[in-house]
Amino acid sequence: GQVVAVLLVGSMELSGSSHIGKKIAKNFDGDLYYGQVVAWFPKTTAEETELWRVVYTDGDEEDFSEDELKEWETTNPSKVTKTGRTLERVAKAWTDQQRKRMKQPDKSKS
Repeated sequence: GQVVAVLLVGSMELSGSSHIGKKIAKNFDGDLYYGQVVAWFPKTTAEETELWRVVYTDGDEEDFSEDELKEWETTNPSKVTKTGRTLERVAKAWTDQQRKRMKQPDKSKS
């Protein structure tokens, strides 16, 4: 596969988008992987594209455009991972971790 780097200029938001919480079922090489939208990057200029962060049941993350969300969105019930954790639990754990990071001061500036 091809690796594409995306520079995210805007700040990540954990709320404020109707897409947060939506379920994704994406086909990777013939296998479906399930994820949930957990955050978004609102655009701050007309040239930027809004992106939404998806966390998959295996913990991997990927950023989606709105068109990609529409393409891969599913109404499938939550899937259970090999470790027994549901998609909702994986997404909640990721969100809780991000909230903690956002509240901690940046120690690299001291």
